[in-house]
Amino acid sequence: MFAKPARPQPVRRPTIAAIATALTAIALAQTATPAAAADRDWTCTTNNFTNGNCWRNPGTVVSSDNLLIRPNGPSPVIVNFPGTAGVNLALTIQNLTLNGALNSEAPTLNVSSGSLSFNTFRVGLDYGAVVGQTGGSVGGVSTQINQFSSYSLSGGTLRASATVANIGFLFVGGTGRVLAKDLWNTGSLSLRGANANIEMETTQNNGTIRLTDATWNSPRGVVYNDVRGVIRGSNSSTPPLVENKGLIHATAGTLALANYGPALANSGEIRIANAAELSVPRGLVNAAGGVINLNGVDAGNGPQAYLSNANTSITLSNSGALQGAGFVLMAVEHQGTVTARAGGTLTFNQSFTSAAGSAMVSDGVLNFAGPASFHNGALISGAGATWFNNTVNVGTAAAAGRLTVAGSVVLGNIYNADILGTDAGFGHDQLMVGGQLTFAPGSILKLNSGSFVAQAGQRFNLFDWGTRQGNFLFVDVGGLRLANGATLDLSRLYVDGTVGVVPEPATWALTVAGILGLLARRRIGRKAQEQA
Repeated sequence: MFAKPARPQPVRRPTIAAIATALTAIALAQTATPAAAADRDWTCTTNNFTNGNCWRNPGTVVSSDNLLIRPNGPSPVIVNFPGTAGVNLALTIQNLTLNGALNSEAPTLNVSSGSLSFNTFRVGLDYGAVVGQTGGSVGGVSTQINQFSSYSLSGGTLRASATVANIGFLFVGGTGRVLAKDLWNTGSLSLRGANANIEMETTQNNGTIRLTDATWNSPRGVVYNDVRGVIRGSNSSTPPLVENKGLIHATAGTLALANYGPALANSGEIRIANAAELSVPRGLVNAAGGVINLNGVDAGNGPQAYLSNANTSITLSNSGALQGAGFVLMAVEHQGTVTARAGGTLTFNQSFTSAAGSAMVSDGVLNFAGPASFHNGALISGAGATWFNNTVNVGTAAAAGRLTVAGSVVLGNIYNADILGTDAGFGHDQLMVGGQLTFAPGSILKLNSGSFVAQAGQRFNLFDWGTRQGNFLFVDVGGLRLANGATLDLSRLYVDGTVGVVPEPATWALTVAGILGLLARRRIGRKAQEQA
């Protein structure tokens, strides 16, 4: 079995229960009746809140106020301070609740403590900022976008020193930014464009995150995708994805995880669409129960779905299910299940190593373009084809093994056969093929015996097949040790898959000559006795 990469322990990761408790506390705080002396209920018939002319309870806004902006009717609210477009005065209050539609023409709303709550159908911020400053019971301001609410940042900044909790719809595009210690998403969050960004220490997703042409850059942040969480991305990059229990879906182009931090631990589903790529430069641990689906479609050069990592020292450790059609462009340590779907080709471009207990199924084509090593007793089931276009090893250098393939096999490069004894599958390697075994042009059979010395008269059953086609380009015997006076017999290699050891011709000739000489001497001796 392969040792899985150690999973780093995050400094702090809120649980689902903690999130639910925190969100409930926020909601209760936001719906609680504020102190009458500090209330400002801001309603205006024109929905143009300018110069403070629309106060229901006139007075000066102070930092201890709890402000409720209540628009009159469905029209968007325009908030301007002091009333001249583009010249905006900061409004600083203690708690801010927005009900209805709001279109902010860039005031800076500073919430000094408590919470900022959006209960709105639509909130737009084209420039300016909504800021939660240090304070409150959790060490900073919590910002909540409630259910059925919509908040749009196309150029402004949403800031909270503690948590931004999105239960509704949050869109960040243009040069919009969200700055927070933590981001809790159970709603829908969309990040679009290379200049929009979300910076946080921890993102906990149990909703939907959509990334489109986005550069999600959070140098100190990590992302957890929970059971109901969905992350969909096209032509985008993310901070380190530490754990996936839900769905990560590369929909088009490249979805690239950060080139720093820990490997991604997957116990949910990773889905890669046709013409899409998921780049995991820090590696991937697919746990038991985890699923990786490559949904490529053959288009002349093979299925166009890619799971990639350019660093050959970083691996995919698979204890779950890896299935479909596409390219796995990273080294694989396999302990789970691999399945090439019917009508598709699943290609492993780098090294592939199977461990005892793993399973492989070819209902289409399993293509090992990189070096492939299989444990003793390995089985590739299914009626499809298996192609070996690089070096193939069965068992280990110290112990031979047997690989059984139910379908057809093409050997296209080097097949290493260890000969360490006379028992097939135990003393020497054996490849058993239920369908057709093809020795492709240019393929090589390389025989290795280590310290074992093959003796004249011994035979080794290297291959069994249903049918056979082609021959090896040559047989490399440089690693084979033979007894003195013995040579290798390949006369039945393409007849029944065996090779044998026989005396060398010169030795055989001397032996025959010796026998003939002995017979001649006996005949001469008998004649001499008869003449006497």
